[in-house]
Amino acid sequence: IGVNHGSLAKRVFDEWGDTPEGMVHSAMEFLRVCRREDFDQVVVSMKSSNTRVMVHAYRLLVEAMEREGMTYPIHLGVTEAGNGLEGRIKSAVGIGALLSDGIGDTIRVSLTEAPENEVPVAKLLVEHYASREGAFEVLHPERYHPTEFVRRTDVMTPITHDELTDEFCVVEAVSSNPTAELRAAILNMEQTQPVVVKCRYDEEDVEVVAVKAAADLGVLFLDGLADGIWVDAPALSADEIRDIELMILQAARVRFSHTEYIACPSCGRTLYDIEKTLADIKSRTSHLKNLKIGIMGCIVNGPGEMADADYGYVGAAAGRITLYKGREIVERNIPQEEAIDRLIELIKANDDWQDA
Repeated sequence: IGVNHGSLAKRVFDEWGDTPEGMVHSAMEFLRVCRREDFDQVVVSMKSSNTRVMVHAYRLLVEAMEREGMTYPIHLGVTEAGNGLEGRIKSAVGIGALLSDGIGDTIRVSLTEAPENEVPVAKLLVEHYASREGAFEVLHPERYHPTEFVRRTDVMTPITHDELTDEFCVVEAVSSNPTAELRAAILNMEQTQPVVVKCRYDEEDVEVVAVKAAADLGVLFLDGLADGIWVDAPALSADEIRDIELMILQAARVRFSHTEYIACPSCGRTLYDIEKTLADIKSRTSHLKNLKIGIMGCIVNGPGEMADADYGYVGAAAGRITLYKGREIVERNIPQEEAIDRLIELIKANDDWQDA
């Protein structure tokens, strides 16, 4: 049972909107049918490219299932996460947040790359959480809001990347369970000053550091607990660390520093070279930091799974592309060789273009 954030039934959408609550309502309808018919060969997935929506939907689903005595297995993944380091970090933020909660039976890292590239990232995440040890007491559980975004504090403190003042509190993880350790430390604080979360990674591989840091620290921003991030990775350059930090903040939806791409991993229905197209679109639009652009292989799942996008580029037929503004079709059946230029024209026509 896969519930898609952007493809809820009209009656569900009319009552709940495209919200985590609506996704859970839809999933529970089908699960009740399965239980009534004594059918237990079921796995449940809540599909969204928005990590905050995805995490909240899964947490609400677990609450709803527990209330009704259900124990169906849950499959985790961030839908259409994209490619490269950005796609890996986005997946790790969403999947890692839930694995740290003890939620999830199977996972998939969805990348717009060759399918075999997904497996090592998924294995890395699973192994990272298999080694978790240690429990940390939370003295003020009432301060934690796992199914809604509530900032811990709204104190504003001006700061630059290389200048931390006494008005900031740096909380550093030293255990093998950094997420639980940092979460407990922040929730137990009596001070209201902004918090920087810090964790050290000694690995030399950029991808390994990025995936582990995203999994450990991203959830603290999804839950509104942290205000700043400090990835301590002695083997990496300052530029590599900065890129990782900014990508984690963007994946957790607290600071946007570059264009966000919602891109499917492709399948037999994909009607064009989606990896090359994503690279071409990125090369021309990556400076539009306030935009989300969906690049989808086909019209079967594409429009629903890019529901969060400002603009969409969707395969319509062999060599033909349909362009979207939000959820509305703007142009149909554009020749593929003209489609990227037309997409940029569409962005400009809506005053969303900025020169690099």
